[in-house]
Amino acid sequence: MLPPNTPHTMRTTLVSLIAISLACLHAVAAELPAHPLAGTWVNIDENTDSITRMEVKEEANGWTIQAWGKCVPTDCDWGAVPLHMAVACADAPHSRCEKIEVPGEKTVTRCIYDPLDIAKFKHGVAHWNHKDVGIQVFMTLQVANGELVVETVDVFDKQMTGQTNMLIKDSFRKAERVPTEPVAESAGR
Repeated sequence: MLPPNTPHTMRTTLVSLIAISLACLHAVAAELPAHPLAGTWVNIDENTDSITRMEVKEEANGWTIQAWGKCVPTDCDWGAVPLHMAVACADAPHSRCEKIEVPGEKTVTRCIYDPLDIAKFKHGVAHWNHKDVGIQVFMTLQVANGELVVETVDVFDKQMTGQTNMLIKDSFRKAERVPTEPVAESAGR
């Protein structure tokens, strides 16, 4: 907040500079490349009985993933859950560690990690707990050769469903446009 006795021309100039700065920041942000995982993904198998599409987003509090499973007459929205990002060991930051003598105490090791390029986070883990239908879904995913490779493990409440746990592997491609069909609000698989 500017003091009330600031000259009008100085206020106008300052407001103009702030507006220009914000416009520049917006332009720079718009030119940044999208993260490899971010976006809408559709199952390569158009006749899948599994996950039909997913949306991966980076939000203020971290990453989220929302999935839709095959249901009739419309796909079932599983809801959005946190997506925990991971990096492959080969891409992990290197560290420099040094031993430090703390007077009156033992020797302590301090490690300094190199910054990590966010684009190297090409793996993720998510979990849906559909208690109402007795299914927990554990998902791992990774970007490989422009595709999103997804493995899910469906863990069934045997008392509720009587089904055996299943491992399902699907491949997805980035959607050219976001599907607009209505979806059901059920967790069905």
